Formats: sequence, structure tokens, C-alpha cells
Amino acid sequence: MEHRKKKKTGIIVPIIIGLFLGVFSKMADMGSYGHVIGLLYAFGLVTSGFTPWILIAAILAIRSRSDIMAALRVGIFLLAMMVGYYVYSFFGVGYLSLRVVKFWLVMLIPSTALGYFCRRIRENKFLRILAIVGAGMLTIYSVVRIEGLQVKCMIIEAVLFLILVIAWFSRKFDLKEKQL
Repeated sequence: MEHRKKKKTGIIVPIIIGLFLGVFSKMADMGSYGHVIGLLYAFGLVTSGFTPWILIAAILAIRSRSDIMAALRVGIFLLAMMVGYYVYSFFGVGYLSLRVVKFWLVMLIPSTALGYFCRRIRENKFLRILAIVGAGMLTIYSVVRIEGLQVKCMIIEAVLFLILVIAWFSRKFDLKEKQL
């Protein structure tokens, strides 16, 4: 009974987080076009990059009971995030590009597979380092190409990347019974 409850929680949490962050991310995107200023603007720029999504997906994967559950949770999170983002985009903003949606649906497949890989890297130091280098390259790409070297975004991305590194190397996140 308790195992089934944890399994449901392990699926429901990524759905709730994904829907919320999808809607909030689209709202923040609108802020990054000059409609809103301040933290929402910075959040919109940062969530246009890769680092926040890699961090959340990595933590969901690391905290999963099995490799398959890690892939499932990452896929569900990203799908829920896309649903929240594009439903809000369509109904709240009045804009939807089916080409962009199709692209991200295709990208969902390898991203889900990376959830499986992300959990596996906990067992291999070389793979962890390789993953950190890859995530670091995506972070640099985000800061330079997507956000345009804005200091606020560079600081936020650096902090998120640091959290990702800590999550991958921390003993707190080691695979234990209490994971979802």
C-alpha cells in the first residue's frame, strides 16, 4: 500500500511542478518582452535557457527509485511543463506555433531517455563529470546566445548550475530507500 502511494506521489509531483512552471514560464516570457519588469523579467530570460530545466529534470531523476521511473518522471514533468506553457500561450496570450510544439514534442523523447541516463550517472564518476561538462556547455550557450550576457541571468544560471553540480555529487542525493 505504501509503495503504491509513493509511486502515485512520484508521478503526481512532476505533473504539478511541470504545469505550474510551464504557465509561470510563459507568463515570465511575456514579462521578458517588456510587459513586466524585475524578477519576473529575469525569470523569463532564465527559463528560456536550458539550466533550470536540466536542474529540475536531474533532481527528479536522481530522486527516483529506478532508472525507468527516472525516465518516466522526467518525461511526465517535461510534458506537463509543455502543456502548461502552450495552453497558457494559446488561451492567455493568443499565440501558438504548431511547428514549435512539434519540435519540443520530438525533443521530449531524448529528454526522457536522459532521465534514465541521469539517474545512472550516480554510479559512475566519469559519467557524472561528462554530464556536468555537457550541462555546463548548455549553460554557457544559454547565457551567451539566448539571454545575451545579462548579468542578472548569468548569476541565476551560475547558481542553478552550482546546485546541479552539488546534486550530482552530494551524498544527500545518494540512492536510498526513501526515494520516490
